[in-house]
Amino acid sequence: MQSNQLSTSAESYAYIKPKLPSIEDDVYSVISRSGVNGVTIEEIRAALPQYRMTSLSRRPGELVKDGRVVINGTRTNSIGRKMKVFVLAQYSAD
Repeated sequence: MQSNQLSTSAESYAYIKPKLPSIEDDVYSVISRSGVNGVTIEEIRAALPQYRMTSLSRRPGELVKDGRVVINGTRTNSIGRKMKVFVLAQYSAD
């Protein structure tokens, strides 16, 4: 039974692995299209409704770690919560 489980896990990972970079690419594309105004995670979610929030929430941070995107302040959303604004690194004020 364990051999079957390992096989199933390996097959599942092989199936999902190619999809992971595409989510990051889609998030990068949304940030890129936002230009100097940037975009919040809520705005990214609205632009990419095909993905769950749990799939999207880590992607901007990964792009920041890669140096492709920077956090450019905050913006208040419709319920008064401050949200990080992500922009391409080329638009950084630094």
